[in-house]
Amino acid sequence: MSQLSDSPGQIAGSRRLRAPLARKLAAQLAEAVLFLHSLGIAHGDITPRNVLLGLANIDEWSADDVTHQLGNPVKDEVFTFSGEKLGISAPKYLVEPASFLSVSPNYIAEEVLLIDLGEAFWISSPPPKGVGTLVSYCSPELILEGRASIWSDVWALSCTMFQMRSGFPLFESFSNSSYQILQEMVEILGTPPKALWPSLERNDIQIVENEMSRRSLSEQIRIIGKYDETPPMHGNEIPLSEQSASDSLIEPSGVKVSEDEVNSMTCLLQWTLDYEPERRLPADMIVRCEWLAGDF
Repeated sequence: MSQLSDSPGQIAGSRRLRAPLARKLAAQLAEAVLFLHSLGIAHGDITPRNVLLGLANIDEWSADDVTHQLGNPVKDEVFTFSGEKLGISAPKYLVEPASFLSVSPNYIAEEVLLIDLGEAFWISSPPPKGVGTLVSYCSPELILEGRASIWSDVWALSCTMFQMRSGFPLFESFSNSSYQILQEMVEILGTPPKALWPSLERNDIQIVENEMSRRSLSEQIRIIGKYDETPPMHGNEIPLSEQSASDSLIEPSGVKVSEDEVNSMTCLLQWTLDYEPERRLPADMIVRCEWLAGDF
């Protein structure tokens, strides 16, 4: 999924899924998280990089189909830093990951897969020192206190669903700085409650709310499509048979979010990005929210 939103300009020129497809896939992701939670398992590392789009009928592909759709494998030599001979167990080469952006849309299944349970844990026995989630998707209590739970899963799910719709992260730090992420939270969500202040002090973090830099959740949603670098096409669209995955899955430039969707999505984010973990919407209520089922 991260291939569909990674772009050098981030907000300016970001790629993003077409709105109905983004909501459809976000609903599937929420269902996957609900399934894990119903088993007593927290995922622990919900980010766009762990959400994959499936390829349809790939088991039926011939070797020629694979090469035609994904290109020839690009191999890189493996060598040791010291220059010594590779050990017997070392691979002779590595293969660069394939990009599916040039794949025909006929081969793309509109289904997501939530992968990588390396940080997963039993809800009844959370890890004492938190999990290794990228800081942009970490909840405040996970950053400040190392407290991982189903509620930190809900926070990460909400951030991921926002990025699936927008093409850019809700909270972002170019240096992967916890301080910068917390500052972004304050600018968008407001000052943390007093219950979090001791944790901020223990981490030598002073968060200063600057009214000049405040931007609400609804403003973040309205940014979607506002700064696209090229205008939408008018009458010269590529026929579906000639489109690549990036043509058919990606929203045309300049398409903005309707006010109805802004209001619906804002409501969901407000209920899932609460500073107080237990006040966040659980997964079984997220899957029933208006934004995921809406036709805007």
